[in-house]
Amino acid sequence: MRLVLIVLLALAQTPALAKCNPVDPRLAGGYELQGVREVGSLIMLGLDGAFGYMLTYGAYDEEADGCWQTDGKTVTLTVRRMRVNHGNRKFRQKVLSVDSRGGLIRWEDGKAVGTYVRVRKF
Repeated sequence: MRLVLIVLLALAQTPALAKCNPVDPRLAGGYELQGVREVGSLIMLGLDGAFGYMLTYGAYDEEADGCWQTDGKTVTLTVRRMRVNHGNRKFRQKVLSVDSRGGLIRWEDGKAVGTYVRVRKF
């Protein structure tokens, strides 16, 4: 898990993402998805406004990087690069709700589907 967080951090700080705007540092860090069976997913929110994301479910994998913003109630991920190994389920933007404990709630089709819990602060 630690290696994956390091890789996501490296992805989030690639030169292609150098144009992200710095953000409120209170939400920056590494997050792990909890509450969804058989799915592994991580998000790394960098202090410089860049993010790295990965999700795996069986043989399906997604990876993305781009910029993130927050208004304190939500975190918006805006994708610059995304890779999937099956089909075309790419997204350009994903909005996560910030819960009262600082977790990030994932939404799919209008329903809360798991929470990203912070596992590393910056």
